[in-house]
Amino acid sequence: MKCLREYEIDDESRSEWKERANRGFEAVEMKATSKNYPWANAANVKYPILAEAATQFNARAYPAIVQDGDIVKCKVHGRDPQGLKSARANRVGDYMSYQLNNKIECWESDTDKLLLQLPVVGMGFRKVFYNQNRQAIRAELVTALKFVVHNNTSDLQSCPRGTQEIQYYPHEIQEYARQGLFIDHDYGMVEGTQDTDAPHDFLEQHRLLDLDGDGVREPWIITIHKATGKVARIEAGYHPEEIETRNYKGRKMITRIPRKVEYVPYSFIPDFRGGFYSLGFFHLIEGLTETINTTLNQMLDAGHLQNAGGGFIGSGLRLKKGTYRLEPGKYHTVETAGGDIRQAIYNFQHPGPSSVLFQLLGFLEGAAKGLTTIQDAMTGEMNRNAPVGTTLALIEQGMKVFNAIYKRVFSSLKKEFALIYRLNGRYTDPFDYINFFDDPSVDAHADFAANDMDLTPVADPNTVLDMQRISRAQLVLENAKDPVLGEYHNIEAALKHYYELVRIDNTESFLQTPQTPQPAPEQMMAIELDMADKQADIEKKQAETMKTVAEVEETQADTIKTMAEAENIKAEQEAEIFGNEFDQEMSNIIPFMQEGQAA
Repeated sequence: MKCLREYEIDDESRSEWKERANRGFEAVEMKATSKNYPWANAANVKYPILAEAATQFNARAYPAIVQDGDIVKCKVHGRDPQGLKSARANRVGDYMSYQLNNKIECWESDTDKLLLQLPVVGMGFRKVFYNQNRQAIRAELVTALKFVVHNNTSDLQSCPRGTQEIQYYPHEIQEYARQGLFIDHDYGMVEGTQDTDAPHDFLEQHRLLDLDGDGVREPWIITIHKATGKVARIEAGYHPEEIETRNYKGRKMITRIPRKVEYVPYSFIPDFRGGFYSLGFFHLIEGLTETINTTLNQMLDAGHLQNAGGGFIGSGLRLKKGTYRLEPGKYHTVETAGGDIRQAIYNFQHPGPSSVLFQLLGFLEGAAKGLTTIQDAMTGEMNRNAPVGTTLALIEQGMKVFNAIYKRVFSSLKKEFALIYRLNGRYTDPFDYINFFDDPSVDAHADFAANDMDLTPVADPNTVLDMQRISRAQLVLENAKDPVLGEYHNIEAALKHYYELVRIDNTESFLQTPQTPQPAPEQMMAIELDMADKQADIEKKQAETMKTVAEVEETQADTIKTMAEAENIKAEQEAEIFGNEFDQEMSNIIPFMQEGQAA
């Protein structure tokens, strides 16, 4: 009951955002509905501005993130003189890209869905965990409507609880009960349906609770049947060996307990009021969308009235029973009580669609496109005769909003890859890792154990469009061909990089190292003679240099000999002086010594 009550508190805190998000999904689906104003079945067309914005964002972001199977790359921190870190970084990047493409089920398709939902509701989540039932690392998409936290939450790391709304089919519930993962309850049938296979709603709440009574609230995962409130499972949400501690006053104190199941939030546009749940395009253009739809439908209704006509028929005009419709070349006989038939029938005069409304529609459409970054230049509808520089400037300006949003997606991807990296260090099969590289010397646990590298997407948040990447590659290629800068570039590598960006494969089949043209025989003879002369000059200079070195060495030897002779003369002189002084001193001391002996 505590979990259910606090789930309802969290869900109520985001009620306004949730209602608008649901309206956003309805708006992007553009379902046809009947409209009874200003008459029954009046025009009710929905302008597809939101659907176009969502698909345009997906079309730009999705190919940029998943580039020909390369998804993850690693940046090495610190010194790497022997290249060991770089080699390990390359292995980690290659394996994780393969893992996301092939081993983690539905990662790519979930990314496609995520990038369609983000522009509409503004929020999405990826649940990264190790599934014990399947014995595999999982990264599952959780829509923002299905993950509930309090809207005043600052971040998921410090959040005391978060609840995922999840559904299980009856056969899945029985399977989990037989495996000992769920308590075997009888939940009955789903209320409001006669389908015995209808899925049941559960709440998987990740929260802090002190269930062992040690005074510390640990992460726990509590699964509850929503309709009955029965607890199906209580699981520790942490690994005991990952508990962080420190010594305090002679005893060990717990400082932090990392969660083993993490949710990575993907944000589109942060809430202007600081709420946790982000905003999508619908939150920004909801009023504009409704006004555009109203204006468009009014113009359609006006055109319909103008084409269909209508009016009044006077009571003095007697027509035969039935319906009269205008048909080309057909006249209807009627009876009148005299007078002109035009006096008995009055036709409504409808002016048709208003030109002012049409101009207003264009103004509103431009405002909505400006907010959703789907200007004509971005959708390929630019004037073909416009200068290239002007077109590129317009595209760059139109990409400002998109690039800011994409950087947020890029940051969330980094967090997700870091979590998968940590799980790989714990759960990766070493034999699978060896088989992938076909190298028995690689060690999965050693490669994924250290934290000395930064995992990032291969995608560049600053160059999302192919045009941007190709422009940069062209700059490198031009520098490689430059007569001055070319000696600092590898022309073959620059060409290969350029062809890869324009999606041309098998470059090795036609790229080759340029061959230096062979000179003619006469030129070869002249070159050989010139080289011989140069070699002779070199040898002559070497001989002169050696002679000079010998002379210098001889001079040095003479100098050393002279210095040695001077030292010897100086020593002899000092010895002679010392000997004379010693004899004088002894001549003075001996009489005293003799007198002392006699006494």
